[in-house]
Amino acid sequence: MGRLGLRRTWIALAGGAVLALLTAGLLPSVAAAPTSVYVVQGLPGRTVSVSVDGKTVVEHLAGGKVAGPFLVKRGTRTVTVTEGEETLMASKVTLPAGSNSEIVVHLPASPSGDPMITRFDNNLQDVRSGRAAHSVAHVAAAGPIDVRVNGNVVSANVANGEYTYQVMPAGRRSVDIVPAAMTEPLLGPFDQTLAAGKMTWVFVVGVPGRDLGIVRHVIDLAENKVSKRPDEVRTGTGGQAAELATSE
Repeated sequence: MGRLGLRRTWIALAGGAVLALLTAGLLPSVAAAPTSVYVVQGLPGRTVSVSVDGKTVVEHLAGGKVAGPFLVKRGTRTVTVTEGEETLMASKVTLPAGSNSEIVVHLPASPSGDPMITRFDNNLQDVRSGRAAHSVAHVAAAGPIDVRVNGNVVSANVANGEYTYQVMPAGRRSVDIVPAAMTEPLLGPFDQTLAAGKMTWVFVVGVPGRDLGIVRHVIDLAENKVSKRPDEVRTGTGGQAAELATSE
């Protein structure tokens, strides 16, 4: 067979392989990307175990602790939370291929409600040099909250199960949590140090007047490269980002 015939055969084989991957809904980069989760225990004073599709990923996780990352299968998974011999909940969670997630066990807005699970997606894209990513998630038994930084509201009206995401200069700030549109803090102020090139989560957990608190989780961003991302990115699933007070 001549060179032209060999080239045509190779192209046909390669094209067939790509077509097979497309038919299966996969491309090599997607197929190879791991899907992983962290487990955030947002039930103060309690100890739980967590399984995914019947396989235990973490046992005896105390309130306020974070465990992981754990590699899991993509798709819709059943996450079960137990306390001793009692099953607190079993919830379906959808995990996109290659995703990195925070699986948070917490109370609903009502203190008398049953524990629940909320998945938050980890945005692990690089940020500009000298900047940090910061998210605040409301998973406490409380109504909507405002998040204040250095005395100024930066995210307003964040409901239970919602979060905010911001990119800002690294450094130390004073943070407090107040009921939406109010001024008297529910929690704080507390110091929050944001390290450059890292993603810092703050989960507001517990019940006001009883055990309200925060859980911090810091994740290294991918290779800490300088990127072309904007200086400030404000997103999330709830709340309105207000003017941000920063300390350069």
